[in-house]
Amino acid sequence: MTGGEMPADFPQQVRDVLAHLYDTAHLQRHHLLSYLVPADLAEPRSRAQYLRETVIQAITALKPPPGVSPHHPAYRPYTILRGRYVEASSSEDLQEKLAIGRRQFFREQRKAIESIASVLWERRLRLSRATSANYAQILEDELEQLGLQNQTVSLEGILREAMAAVASLAAGRNVSVVLDAWESPEARVDGAVCRQLLISLMASLVQQTLGSSLEVRLGRQGRWAVMGCRIVAPTDSGVEAVLLTPGRLAHHLGGQLTVVPDEQGFLVELRLPVVQDETVAIVDDNPRTLRLFERYLEPYHYRPVLIQNSSRALAEIRALEPDAVVLDIMMRETDGWAILQSLRTDPATRDIPVLVCSVLNDAELAQSLGASAYVRKPVSQAELVRALDQVRQARDSGQGRLHTPPSATA
Repeated sequence: MTGGEMPADFPQQVRDVLAHLYDTAHLQRHHLLSYLVPADLAEPRSRAQYLRETVIQAITALKPPPGVSPHHPAYRPYTILRGRYVEASSSEDLQEKLAIGRRQFFREQRKAIESIASVLWERRLRLSRATSANYAQILEDELEQLGLQNQTVSLEGILREAMAAVASLAAGRNVSVVLDAWESPEARVDGAVCRQLLISLMASLVQQTLGSSLEVRLGRQGRWAVMGCRIVAPTDSGVEAVLLTPGRLAHHLGGQLTVVPDEQGFLVELRLPVVQDETVAIVDDNPRTLRLFERYLEPYHYRPVLIQNSSRALAEIRALEPDAVVLDIMMRETDGWAILQSLRTDPATRDIPVLVCSVLNDAELAQSLGASAYVRKPVSQAELVRALDQVRQARDSGQGRLHTPPSATA
């Protein structure tokens, strides 16, 4: 669901939970699970119990503060809901207890259900904001600590592993998952993170769809491996919120996850970079640095071209038309600042991303002159590859220049 507006059927769904408050089998399949129960609580009975306790807590929240007489009208919503649904009292007994007629009782009961629906919806929004912010930071910290170990992986193979991992979940929901792979692209990503991404994505799709089958298509479009499927779900079902975690994982891998509503539900599409060597011109007058960077990049999807003579760098870059340039600053013949300015003013080279890599701590100056990113020497293999990956991601997404990596200003 987009925004904070309560869905029109939410009070009716709350009424249904109240009517089946102790029916665990009914609650295990309830629509409100996706709104009120954390996605990482996977065991069906635990999810049902969590939903039950959440609703009872919301009823308790309607209880007036101490000092208000139990006979006061303000007490009626709490008395009716607790008596009717928690304690299973009959409506006749409650009418007698409250000294009100049948018509008034059902009017009060309807208003009480609307009140508890508002309490539950506000709780959902409040926890969603807090949990999303906290969880996002925790996830980012964990991914940063984990780092990236890119390798060539078969997306079809990892996707089939993910489908096997969620098979029991799908069977319990009577959802059949089918894979249609018209191509089997290889991606250059961290295999472990990619596996967690696909498992998280498949589990979320299975849990959100109202259909009996889930057809997943896999193929390639240009420089992207594309996995797509359509899920049947109401547009206010909260699908976008549930897919935030897979979306963050996809972004970490240099990909993107999009969720587009349509007349049948949602079209979900995951894009990850395929294996495709990119030419990187490395400009540095130190031969040891050139050989070091060459070794750094050889295991990855970058083809390094070494340029030691800085006075010829511009001509060689024009002729090469590389996908990116790694540029040193302190060089004897022509310094890196002059080369960077020339690259940015030449129509033939101004769109080529430039990663400045220098012992100088001049990240702000580099970016003001048009550098896409800046890393400070000495630089590790992981730092160099990560910086190039970020430059590529920014170029592919049309974002242009990046923020300076933390290592550049350390």
